[in-house]
Amino acid sequence: MRRIFKMIVACYAFLILAPCACLFADTITRKDGSEIKGVVVEEYKDRLVFSTADGEIKIMKSDIRNIILDDEDANLIRLAEKARSDGDYAKAAGYYEKALAITPGSRAAKDGLLFIQLRSYQKDVANKAADIEKMAMIDQSGFAPAKKTESAEVDGLKKRLMDSIGMSLVFDKGFPVVERLKENMPAQDAGIMRGDRIVAIWGRLTGYLSLEEVMDILLNKGSMEVRCTVERTVKVPMKRGRNAIAPADRIDASLGIGPEGLAIFSLKDGGLSARAGLDKADLIVAIDGMPTRYLQLGRALALIGDSEGDSVKLTFRRDVVIWKGGA
Repeated sequence: MRRIFKMIVACYAFLILAPCACLFADTITRKDGSEIKGVVVEEYKDRLVFSTADGEIKIMKSDIRNIILDDEDANLIRLAEKARSDGDYAKAAGYYEKALAITPGSRAAKDGLLFIQLRSYQKDVANKAADIEKMAMIDQSGFAPAKKTESAEVDGLKKRLMDSIGMSLVFDKGFPVVERLKENMPAQDAGIMRGDRIVAIWGRLTGYLSLEEVMDILLNKGSMEVRCTVERTVKVPMKRGRNAIAPADRIDASLGIGPEGLAIFSLKDGGLSARAGLDKADLIVAIDGMPTRYLQLGRALALIGDSEGDSVKLTFRRDVVIWKGGA
């Protein structure tokens, strides 16, 4: 099965990288000056999975000088996230605004701008509060408070995250994963489940962040809400008789290509997909482990229709909003 998967990806990459379509491929420039074209199919904190005409390869980010994606707005979003990582929020805002000018409905750009606005407000409030607290302690004791150790700060963030939002996180394969949930708390109320990957917060990929940075953003006091994108894999039972039933009907769902890729357009109430946990507008990012990026609708439906056994594994991403209340 793995060999077949590699062959399919390699063949598809070859079609993308054919001379007539080479302008539509992602380009990676290594630090030694060499270039390689293909498709970025997965991205982690320290590496990329890159599909080329010769198959999938892993490239460490430390070996990369530059990445040019196949569309301009995606490149602007990437530059904006890099500026945010460097703390240059003014530059990041400029890149987000340019991305919005190209794609007015870009959710990543809108969420990025909103995050910067909230971050700026929070920073002003936090600075004022910290100055007042520091002055009060100096007045009482005659000396400034000692800085907390890093481990104490991390432990404090973990406790605050559980107390205010009701979840704990661990890193797994480059992304924060929900390890525990507390009942009747904001995270559970938002529909987050144990084992979910938090792949983005306010449109920013968490693969670029440390666990401390992720928790800090989730605990941002400048906002009563946090917009997250979660990723989850579910097993959807299928109706028998694959040769006589349309692929979409086998899982009681209608799929289509939306602005961000393969998505669920509609579901049958109480149907197989709905009972498995899928919902309308969920973005399907993998079918039986095969990434759907750049797949045409017919090919994606064929993967479902050709799935062996009585079920198909669908990996989907969904936007959720965590309302923190008075936290």
